[in-house]
Amino acid sequence: MIGSTRTFIFYKDESTVTGWNNTLFPNVAMSHVFAAHQGEQVLVIDEEHHSQPQLRLAVEGTMSPDQYKQMIRDLVNYLAFMGEPAAEKRKQIGSVVLIFLILFAFFGLGSQKRVLERDPLNLKAN
Repeated sequence: MIGSTRTFIFYKDESTVTGWNNTLFPNVAMSHVFAAHQGEQVLVIDEEHHSQPQLRLAVEGTMSPDQYKQMIRDLVNYLAFMGEPAAEKRKQIGSVVLIFLILFAFFGLGSQKRVLERDPLNLKAN
């Protein structure tokens, strides 16, 4: 099914310029560069039962569906890492800063309580 996974979004469509279509962005001139690995899918519309369109594998690829999903997952993770290699360091620094701020807030509240107990403005004299 189209909605069950976002990995298998390309299908064979001879009416487009590239010969491929995309379920996420229909009619976009985008070729399927991993077609040899995934295989050729076709869009099947069951008008009799009025169900959602489904993608069916017409020609097997060089990889099994699980291998293909893992390859795409690895590629996306790699590209996300290369897009911002400092993201992990930034997240670590952010965690340390949050811990520091929480500790600082507790110490600040404790100090405020002690200062107010001493009555520095001499408010109890009246």
